[in-house]
Amino acid sequence: MKQANSFKHGMSRTRLERTWSGMIQRCTNPNHNRYKDWGGRGITVCDEWKISSNFYQWAMSNGYNDTLVIDREDNDGNYCPENCRFITRSLSNINRHKRHDWGVFKQYNRFVVKITRNYRYYQQKGSYATTEEAIIGRDLYLEQINNNDKTISSYERTFKRKDH
Repeated sequence: MKQANSFKHGMSRTRLERTWSGMIQRCTNPNHNRYKDWGGRGITVCDEWKISSNFYQWAMSNGYNDTLVIDREDNDGNYCPENCRFITRSLSNINRHKRHDWGVFKQYNRFVVKITRNYRYYQQKGSYATTEEAIIGRDLYLEQINNNDKTISSYERTFKRKDH
């Protein structure tokens, strides 16, 4: 499938152009080897981003750099400004491979978060009343691990927690 609008003005053959092109191909080209995982599941690219210069402008104003990858916050949602962000490859790999309740374990009547990453074991302090709360706490905790931010204050305020 020929792409009608490709990067110009020095941006062709860049990592960002490959990101845009891959996104378009995965969602629109039934002959693409990964189409079944994107376009085949009904995932689309918003009309605005089908124009490469619009995608470029959004990327530059939303923290893009060559060390980051595009991520859809809702894995079943479309590629659009409201659903996308740039994150590190390592966080993307965690998000891609985790089950909905990955890293959440029942302990007595509560739920705890335990994560092994890069041969290191992390256990979040405290526990949660429900699986849903623990999943949200896990996601916040993963962001902090990814950012090498060892403080717990931002997720401590999210829920009333019972510390052990």
